[in-house]
Amino acid sequence: LRMPFIRINGRADMESSAIFGTIDPSTMTWKPGPAEELARYGGVLCVDEISLLPAGINMSMQYMLEENGKVYLADKPGSSDEKTVTPHEWFRVVATDNTQLQGDTSGRYVGAQVQNEAMLDRFGTTIELTYLSSKHETDLLKSRCTGLDHQVAADMVRFASIVRDMYDKGNVQFTLSPRSLILWGRKVAY
Repeated sequence: LRMPFIRINGRADMESSAIFGTIDPSTMTWKPGPAEELARYGGVLCVDEISLLPAGINMSMQYMLEENGKVYLADKPGSSDEKTVTPHEWFRVVATDNTQLQGDTSGRYVGAQVQNEAMLDRFGTTIELTYLSSKHETDLLKSRCTGLDHQVAADMVRFASIVRDMYDKGNVQFTLSPRSLILWGRKVAY
């Protein structure tokens, strides 16, 4: 897209200052966070693994997720006008999550929390991605693992597909992600 892109990794101990900004204690001046910077100049704010964030922080993003919404900097000193940023036309917020923001009690995604329906409702588009086709995943594996034999790569992908099916049915506790396959493939290729 050739746009500024900032990725924030969700975590349970995160504070809203990691998104919106904070007062720098050494200078006592406002230090903008990624949401403010991208809202002012345009760009994509990616909140990765958003369901790991405390629900209250996700709720604080509601205003900026609304149509014609604004970024409100609640902790910034000054008037309401000084705390309100009207986003640039190319400001976008995207979120990634393994649980479709429904949380997790299976232990697969420890720490993922059910999120408030009002916050979820503000995401206008949802895209669910599944694993690559066998052909594409084999091609990916070969491109990332120099020297890996094509048939070995195809067999690894076929095995991963079996494990994933068993995982989805609850028969095994761990799955094989493309990242896991690449690590395995690099070991096989050397």
